[in-house]
Amino acid sequence: CVGCVWCVLGIGRTYFVTKADYHHYVFEYGVHWNFFMTLAFLKVINLFILPFVSTCCLSGIATVLVIIYELALNFGLADWIMGDAPRDTLFSANREGILSLIGYEAIFLYSLSMKSRLSIFMNKNHLINSMFLLIVTASLTITLFLLTFVISYVFGVSRRLANAGYVYWVLSISSYLLFMSIMIENFITILLHKV
Repeated sequence: CVGCVWCVLGIGRTYFVTKADYHHYVFEYGVHWNFFMTLAFLKVINLFILPFVSTCCLSGIATVLVIIYELALNFGLADWIMGDAPRDTLFSANREGILSLIGYEAIFLYSLSMKSRLSIFMNKNHLINSMFLLIVTASLTITLFLLTFVISYVFGVSRRLANAGYVYWVLSISSYLLFMSIMIENFITILLHKV
């Protein structure tokens, strides 16, 4: 199982960083946490969530997660996460990594929603669908960049917190890369058909 591989990598990284006395910045993910652990826990969380959720609800669930998490961050959670509170329990020692799971889960759910909505147009008339996908991904990219700009102005962008600004920033870059890959694929296809 992929989640087990991520978990082993995460535990192994923590072990070897500790054994090698390598500098470990605890304010990034926490004392024991790292991004491999985040990926492992996202895999486990989604094993329990996705079988019970329709794909049409994914972006709604992600939006609710982002709103609730951003509200919690603005009502004091961010101060606790970013502050000098004691790291005397496993949860408090790894608060940055554990609580950022909410933002990363939202990114994952939005991405699955985008995949399911755009995959409908992938296998039909190539030219019409490619043009439609270009328009949709360009519109999505512009909308997400504007949303990111507004949210970052109001709340800021923090990878450590994986807050709303970070979630929509990652999504805007992802949709831009998708737009560019579709455009390059179309350009290459047109060139090959002319040859």
